[in-house]
Amino acid sequence: MIVPRIPKGAGTGAIRKQWAAAEVDKSWEESAWALGRARSARRRELTDFERFKVMRLRKQVSFEFWCWVGFFEIVGRGGAIWVWNGKGSDQDL
Repeated sequence: MIVPRIPKGAGTGAIRKQWAAAEVDKSWEESAWALGRARSARRRELTDFERFKVMRLRKQVSFEFWCWVGFFEIVGRGGAIWVWNGKGSDQDL
């Protein structure tokens, strides 16, 4: 984030005007760095049960991806059991 045309020795008032004109706050909030900081701050505030739910969701997403790729298939009533279907290897990725 760069604020252009700030003269040497500019006071805080001039800098604030240039800062607002360049919309630095808006560009910061949209940056990947700010989003990552917000995500990590939210993760720090999670309870044990919320962390558990996040883990389960991540595992579910991973499982659905590997089923879509074709490495696993769901077998059994209600999809409670899944097996490796023998297709592919590490080199196929």
